[in-house]
Parts: sequence; C-alpha cells; structure tokens
Amino acid sequence: MGPLDNRCINLRRAQIITFGVIVYTPQLPRYSDSLLIEITNTDISTRTYSNGDVIGKRYSSNQYIGEIVYKVGITTGKTSGAITGRCVTSYPEGGGVLYCQMEANYEHASGDSGAPVYHSYRNEAAVIYGIHWGGTETIAGYSPIDGIEEDLGIVLDIS
Repeated sequence: MGPLDNRCINLRRAQIITFGVIVYTPQLPRYSDSLLIEITNTDISTRTYSNGDVIGKRYSSNQYIGEIVYKVGITTGKTSGAITGRCVTSYPEGGGVLYCQMEANYEHASGDSGAPVYHSYRNEAAVIYGIHWGGTETIAGYSPIDGIEEDLGIVLDIS
C-alpha cells in the first residue's frame, strides 16, 4: 500500500482518498499537531461545518474554561463538551511535546485526529477553535488555532 503521507483513510468506507501533498511538517517540540498540505484533489469537500458557515477563528487567549466546543471526527462523529484546560503542556502517546494545548471533555476515539474543534452559534455558524489530536479516556486534547499558525508560519484567512 505504500506510505500514507499524502492520503486520508476513510475508515467508514474502508477506502483511501488522496487529497493533497504534505509540504511542511514542523519539528517537535511545537505548539500544534499540524502540518501544511497543498490540496490537489478538487473533488473533496472543503466544507468543515455542514449546518452553516464558518465565520471566523478564535485564539486560545479568548477560549474559556466551561465554554462548549464541538468536534466532528470520522470515528465518533459530532460530539461536544466543555473546555477544561487552557495552555497545557501535553505529552502525546507516540512521543514529543506539545506546548500550550487546550483540553475539553468531549467524546473522542482513535481516528478522530485532525478533526475540527469549533464553537457553534445557534447551530447556524461556527468559529474555528483548533484541531483535535487525541487525549486520554476522559480528556480530549486539541491544538488551538494560534498554535497552528505559529508552527506553520501562516495566518489562516477565514472569511
């Protein structure tokens, strides 16, 4: 089957979907579990939030303990929970260090990594908070949007 560097596995349909080419992977330690991909498959949907529009992004300094966030993963689907930790140094399974991560108590499982984490406004619009990377049985970890921008040397334009 070869390396999966530029592929996404759709576990529900047991097929491999090529969506782009990895152009940059930050070195550890870092502030996010992210990489930069050049999209080459125009047949994939770039829509993150099916109920409405993505209307912005929110940095970790403006994400608060107790605030409800949502995650839509390929394994567990749409789940929600409250933010329980801010700017936590994390040591993900598999090694490395991720600085200034967010923690929440939404349900997650293997295969959900890379899923968007967002805040929903009346189920009509979403503000992106970060990307899910894993966690423990009771706590989910996600990289905040400002950590992703820092590691990749980019500013995400969500307009």
